[in-house]
Amino acid sequence: MPRTLGLTLLLALACTSPATRIERRDLPAEPERPALRAIAALEDARTCGGGALLDFLRDPDAVVRERAALALGRLPKEEAPAECARALLLALHDAQADVRAAAAFALGLRAEASAQERLLAMVLEPTARD
Repeated sequence: MPRTLGLTLLLALACTSPATRIERRDLPAEPERPALRAIAALEDARTCGGGALLDFLRDPDAVVRERAALALGRLPKEEAPAECARALLLALHDAQADVRAAAAFALGLRAEASAQERLLAMVLEPTARD
């Protein structure tokens, strides 16, 4: 057996060993974020919530903004086509890289033709990536 295959098998066995598994009870509790529950409810209902999802894109919490961007990307285009696209394009300039990535992904999910040039520019700009 080649050395790399043997090391790979040992690593795989070590990762699946009961001693290395992390039980759910050992993980730190996630801080309560009511906004994330609200976003999930709006996403499940396939609605923008009268603009509530757009408002979440301006939340001070980057995790909330990231989640809102993903939810907007999953909305049917008929729900709020122009507003969603504009908000997601603005989110491409967010200070947090995770929010920018979520906005780019959401624009891709929505197949927003208006975002093609900006997304391509982001890929080609080294300063646009963290």
